[in-house]
Amino acid sequence: MLDEAILPFIILAGTRFLGVFLIALIFPVEFSFGGTSDLVSLPLIKFGGSEDLYFANSFSWGLVGLTLAGAFGYFLFRVLTFHGDFLHPKEATRIYRQNLEFLIIDSHEAFHQGIAWVLAALVAITLAAIDFLSGVLAATAFGLVFGIGTLLVLVFWLGTTKSSLLERKKV
Repeated sequence: MLDEAILPFIILAGTRFLGVFLIALIFPVEFSFGGTSDLVSLPLIKFGGSEDLYFANSFSWGLVGLTLAGAFGYFLFRVLTFHGDFLHPKEATRIYRQNLEFLIIDSHEAFHQGIAWVLAALVAITLAAIDFLSGVLAATAFGLVFGIGTLLVLVFWLGTTKSSLLERKKV
C-alpha cells in the first residue's frame, strides 16, 4: 500500500525536475542548485531571473499535467479492461499464456491506486494554484493541471460512488 501511495508523488516530482532540465536544454534558461529556492513546488532550484522562472515553471507544470493525464489514463485502461471481477475466463487464460498477468487488477488494488493518484492530483492542483496566484505560472499551464486534476478526481469519485451503489443493491 505504501509503495502505491508514494509512487505517484515520486513520478510527479521527477516530472517537475525533468521539465526544468528539458527546458534548459532547449532554451537558454539559467538555474542553479542552492539552499534557497524560488518556489515551494521546486525545492533546491534557484533561477537566474524572473523570466527564466516563469518560463521553466510553466513548462514544467505543463509536463506534470500531461504526466497526470497519461498515468491516470493508463490506470483507467487497466481498471476498465483488465479488472479481475469483470474479466472473462477465456480472456484471463489468454492473458496468462502471454505472461501479461501483471495487467490484471483487483478491486482492492484499483481502489488504493486510485486514491494515491487522486491525492497526488490534489497536491499538484494546490501547488500549481500557489504558483499561479504568485504570478510565476502561466494560465494555460495552470488550466491544464487544474482541468486534468479535477477530471481525475471526478472520475474516481463517480466510479467509487457507482460501484458502492452496485454493491448495496440487493439481488
